Amino acid sequence: MSEAAELRKIRICRWCLGRLHSSDAGSVEAVGSKIASELGIGTDDAGCQLCGGMFSRLGELVEGALDGLAGLELRSFYVSVSVPFEMREAEDELRSRLRLRGGLSAKRLAIRMISREIERRLGVPASPRNPDAILEFTPEGLRAISLMPMYLEGRYVKPAEEPAGGPGGLEGEVTRSLAAALAADEVRMIWLGTDFEGIEVAGRGRPFLAKVLGARRRISWPRALGGALGDRVLSLRALGDPRAVSGLAGRRAYDVVLVEAEAPSAPEDLDSRLRALEGSEIRCGGGSPRRVARALGRAEGGYLIALICVEHGVDPRLLPECVAGGGRASRALVLDVVEDCAGYPLGWYAAGLKKDNFPGAPVRAWPDASGAGLSGGSSSTSRTPSGSARPSSTTPS
Repeated sequence: MSEAAELRKIRICRWCLGRLHSSDAGSVEAVGSKIASELGIGTDDAGCQLCGGMFSRLGELVEGALDGLAGLELRSFYVSVSVPFEMREAEDELRSRLRLRGGLSAKRLAIRMISREIERRLGVPASPRNPDAILEFTPEGLRAISLMPMYLEGRYVKPAEEPAGGPGGLEGEVTRSLAAALAADEVRMIWLGTDFEGIEVAGRGRPFLAKVLGARRRISWPRALGGALGDRVLSLRALGDPRAVSGLAGRRAYDVVLVEAEAPSAPEDLDSRLRALEGSEIRCGGGSPRRVARALGRAEGGYLIALICVEHGVDPRLLPECVAGGGRASRALVLDVVEDCAGYPLGWYAAGLKKDNFPGAPVRAWPDASGAGLSGGSSSTSRTPSGSARPSSTTPS
């Protein structure tokens, strides 16, 4: 049976007739019209059995999507099209009878045409990688708009008396401010570590992640946030690739802790004890063993002050007893949270304390700014942590 005879058995539009013979999305309509004329067959744009008339109503589909996107700030989007099984089956049978290969499927052509028109109207690129919104279409029209989660990475500081978690603490303050700034449905905090009760966090702060659901303001949110978080959140940026979230949440973190306590009973052994600790693991106050990467300290006049870089998870107030044989810390302060203590020499923090880079930190019995006079491991200041010890304001990026 001839191609014309086969095509007269079904209702087919110009676009579907063209895409059966051409892979050029921009020319399928013209190709279909030409083939219909050459074969002497009619076309039915609205009643096409292969696309449900979807291509003849492309403008209507796009307008529906633009209405649904009104009021949203997008950096990118992605179009998804679902073609019913019976339409795909009818096309497969037709291709088999006509022995046609290549061309474009109805789904692929619809995605290209709808994406191109929305790009032109909004000035926003279509991208399958990390889109802000997914537009789901069927031949009947727009089925749904799904806003993808946003992830923000930041660092926070807090005084000892304030809890980090809970609606009344820093968590509540951050989630409320971010939800308002991003015009979001919900903000969930993903803590990269836990602060023990009564522990102050200073310096560059402790890292955290925020998962933002239903965000409608995805571009201008830093301006909308303004100074709502004051100097509590020192840095904040949107993660460009959500796949980085699992890596951030699972990475090992070390706390650089400054502690004050009563001096150990044998202060003359402090140096050897601290040196022996470096690279070892301690079990302090229960829980899993935690690695001590660096330790510096000084005992003088019945008083101990120490800088310790320890794997996160240890209550800093117990460190003097665990690592130096002293009493429970009367003051504990997290100066920084790092991934690798080797690149962050404790002598740099000692110098920073003398220069008052860590407001509120105790400097009792502290040595000179070079780090001289500290017992224990490395006090070199040949490398310094990137970024300032305490930025003056929140800088979303």
